[in-house]
Amino acid sequence: MIHELVTNAAKYGALSVGSGAVQVATTQAPDGSYEITWSESGGPPITAEPTRRGFGSTIIERSIPYDLKGEAEVTFAPTGLTARFVVPANFISTPTSKPSPPRSRGTLRGPCE
Repeated sequence: MIHELVTNAAKYGALSVGSGAVQVATTQAPDGSYEITWSESGGPPITAEPTRRGFGSTIIERSIPYDLKGEAEVTFAPTGLTARFVVPANFISTPTSKPSPPRSRGTLRGPCE
């Protein structure tokens, strides 16, 4: 899913231009599920929601709801694509070793080559 979002952002969205950026944030809910939010900005304006759904779009919109029984919401706003995903707690594992502190926010900048 993340691979498809990055690929689409690089081809058509915020990462296809130098002024574009992508912000990714994660939060853990009290029930143990994780919410991932994806927000593109500074890219080409979106004039209409795509009428055709390719393989990548199908992966993005259906993998979590159908395979994991979670949630997926993709919005095509004029300012950029936004997406929200919820991965249920039973698909989240806790590492047994002590990792370095996770980053809760990240920003990607375009263009990607």
